[in-house]
Amino acid sequence: MASSAISAHSAPAPSAVRASSLAEGVVILLALTVVQRLVGFLRSILFCRWLDAEQLGQWDLAFNFLMLAAPLAVLGLPGSFGRYVETYRESGRLRAFLRRTTWASVVPAITFCLAAAALSPWLAELIFGEREQASLVLTMSAALAALIGFNFLGCFFTALRAGRIFSYMQFSNTVIFAVLSLVFMTTWQAKAEAGVAAFGIACFISGAASLVWMVRLWRELPAVEQPLGHGELWSRLMPFAFWVWVTNWVSNSFELADRYMIVHFGGLDAHTALDLVGQYHSARVMPVLFLGLADMLSTWITPHLIGDWEAGRREAVGARLAFILKVFLLAFLGISIVMLAGAPLFFHTALADKFGFGQAIFPWTLACALWTGLAMISNNWLWCAERSRLATVGLFVGLITNVGLNLVLLPGYGLNGVVVASAASKFLSLALLWTMCRLLKMPVDRRLVLVSLLPALLILGPWWALVGTVVVASGIVPAISIFSAEERATLANAAGKLLDRVRSRVARANV
Repeated sequence: MASSAISAHSAPAPSAVRASSLAEGVVILLALTVVQRLVGFLRSILFCRWLDAEQLGQWDLAFNFLMLAAPLAVLGLPGSFGRYVETYRESGRLRAFLRRTTWASVVPAITFCLAAAALSPWLAELIFGEREQASLVLTMSAALAALIGFNFLGCFFTALRAGRIFSYMQFSNTVIFAVLSLVFMTTWQAKAEAGVAAFGIACFISGAASLVWMVRLWRELPAVEQPLGHGELWSRLMPFAFWVWVTNWVSNSFELADRYMIVHFGGLDAHTALDLVGQYHSARVMPVLFLGLADMLSTWITPHLIGDWEAGRREAVGARLAFILKVFLLAFLGISIVMLAGAPLFFHTALADKFGFGQAIFPWTLACALWTGLAMISNNWLWCAERSRLATVGLFVGLITNVGLNLVLLPGYGLNGVVVASAASKFLSLALLWTMCRLLKMPVDRRLVLVSLLPALLILGPWWALVGTVVVASGIVPAISIFSAEERATLANAAGKLLDRVRSRVARANV
């Protein structure tokens, strides 16, 4: 079962955008992502150093509003590509599918961006707690249009298993964003608005550049296709897209809820509330790296899991997904332990001792990121089963729990109350998600349950977390081992092949 869990399923693809195998795609994605995330991480650190806590809070709220609004504006249609592009390509109707979904996305996107600009004073009050930020909202409206186009193309290339193109898009976006941020904040103004402008321009440039591949691909699609009726398309696509839309709204609201609770229900004036949001942002600079990687990994593996699912290999899908969840958690838990041990140096040196509150809540934000990452990857089971709407249940319960706990804990405990509420709600959301996946025959066994508990060790400190991780990963106590014998054999085989490659390259270098 373990070997089938990591075997790749490939389908024919147009030569302009060659489909990558799962292993090849993941290697390329990770290689570019390491550099990309390093650049983004350095940019985040510079934001913390350039901006005071209040401006950093404005940037946090502005950026996360863009992440919330972008999928909402296009009605969830690009989010369905991972499920249906492969289906319509194999049936010879991809051209009609793309043409119709593109127009169905463009019209509401333009309408949404224009409405945001027209309602800028009201949105400024909603997002930042003060109407004086209307000019920032206008900049956000322009950036939103660029982000929507970028996301649309990214979803499309990922659905075609063109992982390298998607990785190039993400990489160029990160680098351009970092460079423009440096230029704008040093020559224009060290404010959140400069960051938003830099982000919007970066999305536009990197998205426009990827159109070269899009045009080449379009030309290679068969000019004569099987007919695709509107009723047949929309009756199948819209229910799925609607629940993707709802899930995106609830998911992003879940991520934003605690910060909006600080602004509107913390009993603080706007400047103090934004300052506190900035402190919270500093504690999430490193954990956000996990969320980005988990999202990219989840998006990339979707078409491969769908391929096995459509071929009737349901058991292989379950084994592969469980294996990926375990490896993801183990790898990033180890990184979290290193981060936690080095936190005093990071907050003192890199962030110049500006964010003491952020350092205090850092273990909690790491744990929250790991639980969120597990949920992102697990959603693939619901996508394969075409039951994506069920993901909304756990997210909605988590959102309500987060808001309720914040109302109780925020006034008396400040940021400590916020992160406790966030951690409890994210763990509950993951538990509900796995419960629903299990009802749909996903193999959720005691090993995965143990995996879900491991992030809580970070709250006890790096040394306790290290001991716990070593014990469950090594298998020295079989009752609490997270890997089966087959999975251990798969890991050992992969490690052996990697070691052989390293030895071979070293030998060639010495010749």
